[in-house]
Amino acid sequence: MKAIVLAAGYGTRLSPLSNYLPKPLIPILGKPLLGHILQKLNRSGITDIGINMHHHADLVRQFVAAQDKGLRISLSYEPEILGVAGGIGAFRKFLKDELFFMLHNGDVLSTIPVDRLAVRYQEKRPLMAMVLHNHPAYNNVAVAPDGSICDLRDTLRPAHVARKLAYTGIAFMDAKVLDFIPAQGPAGLIPVCLDIIRGGKHRIEALIVDGCAWRDVGTVQSYFEVHRELLAERTALLPDMAVPADGRFLAEDVACEEGSQLRGFVSVGRRCVLKKNSIIENAILWDDVTIEEGVHIRDAIVGRKFIVHAG
Repeated sequence: MKAIVLAAGYGTRLSPLSNYLPKPLIPILGKPLLGHILQKLNRSGITDIGINMHHHADLVRQFVAAQDKGLRISLSYEPEILGVAGGIGAFRKFLKDELFFMLHNGDVLSTIPVDRLAVRYQEKRPLMAMVLHNHPAYNNVAVAPDGSICDLRDTLRPAHVARKLAYTGIAFMDAKVLDFIPAQGPAGLIPVCLDIIRGGKHRIEALIVDGCAWRDVGTVQSYFEVHRELLAERTALLPDMAVPADGRFLAEDVACEEGSQLRGFVSVGRRCVLKKNSIIENAILWDDVTIEEGVHIRDAIVGRKFIVHAG
């Protein structure tokens, strides 16, 4: 199975962090978010991956060029952002001769078992299957009593709804879904799904998961909180990564001078320097940051050219 990772957005909710890196490349415990997603897909047996890009596309290209050659990655540059469905449509050549494929948002971390869900999808092979879970803040996908998706965002208001759940950002699609996507130009996935539901000829299945860790990393606050969850609360969002037991992640080449202190949960990137008597407390430092002597950084995200307070 091939997969498409959506990575073309501006990441405006992550501003000002997204001024310096595209959202999929923001570091989580020293590794870009996109790197964690690719590792998850690779572990699930998916090695042919399409990635769309727009914002800071040159940085995405550099990142992809440095990946393990065991991954076969196809890039789709969008001079104009095409939206989710339009972004999928731009991969028609990549998907040629494929019967079905997987979709994964580029701003989501989870322990959702995509390999097992792929098997479940292939058992029924609906036109589309959206992976759903119970997350009250985002529960806007209506599931009918027969397990099909019958509405999105209270648009169609069907008479019979069994429950409402949240879309995880992961889906499986028959290649025939491309017939519902315009050949060129922007297109949203929600209007495409609603057209399919209205048409009544094809089924969008609900693949429901329970008990899986999940985190959207789309805002400054959620980016900060995912580090708290990983380091302080030991949430198993990164099953392939050994999270430090003391709640402090330091890249191998960090320099800590005499009297510098780490407090609370801390993630410190490569080539960072903590000068004498500096204090880092509940903070995320990107690569190449120097904290000057005696400075106390608390509840913040710090890059070479910015400091953003959170917490």
